[in-house]
Amino acid sequence: MQDVAEELGVSVDIVTLHIVVEEQPVVEAFRWYYFKFGRQLRATMALHSNLRSAMEAFLIEFVEMCLDQFAKSQANFKHSIFDLGPTTEEIQSAINEMQVDWQRQVHDKFQELRHDLVNPDKAESLAVFYITLVEGIYEMINYGTPEGQLYEVVELSLVILEKHMNPNSG
Repeated sequence: MQDVAEELGVSVDIVTLHIVVEEQPVVEAFRWYYFKFGRQLRATMALHSNLRSAMEAFLIEFVEMCLDQFAKSQANFKHSIFDLGPTTEEIQSAINEMQVDWQRQVHDKFQELRHDLVNPDKAESLAVFYITLVEGIYEMINYGTPEGQLYEVVELSLVILEKHMNPNSG
């Protein structure tokens, strides 16, 4: 807290008045990052009333955002903070909460547009597939996978989705 106070040019009392626990600034940084990018991804998905279009737009937007972030910082935000040291229970809890939230958004989109599928009962499995795919793409970017291969993975996932799509869906 002393370091934060010195950096801000205020007394430690002022800092401790606004920061209840030491993890709070880190948790708030994660929340800012999540809401900044999460809002953009939610809006991208919401623009589409067809499951294939929604997933294509979501994945391309995700890849582009991650590549842009990686180019700016040479590491994704989450990993650079994790590299600073072990996380506390409070930080891990906040990260888990945000992860569950974005996964729920993908899941909800599949449930909302399940009528686009030949077998609507496959919506849950396909949502899990896409949630796992997003995690994999994120790791691929962190390991320096060439951009072209990332878009190939997106295209392959869409081929898989098309095999489950009702031919009459928009």
